[in-house]
Amino acid sequence: MGAEDACFANVLGSNAASSVRMKFVAAYLMAVLAGNSNPTAEDLTTILESVGCEIDNEKMKLLLSEVSGKDITELIAAGREKLLSHEKPKATYLK
Repeated sequence: MGAEDACFANVLGSNAASSVRMKFVAAYLMAVLAGNSNPTAEDLTTILESVGCEIDNEKMKLLLSEVSGKDITELIAAGREKLLSHEKPKATYLK
């Protein structure tokens, strides 16, 4: 799992999210920022094709099923809490 997938997996709180590519997350967030509170597969496809991205419908459907009916600000807040709750490694310094 790549770092981008791991970060979004923390936001969604799902192991299934680990296969979601960041481009779908970015397109979803762009649509939300543009005022579309419930982006569809067609919306994401339009955004991604406008910049020449290939579309993997399975991964896009996975993302949409994970965020369906959820408020994006609540998803981001929950992900932030999960990231902050992980114990930070203790730094060791050379003397």
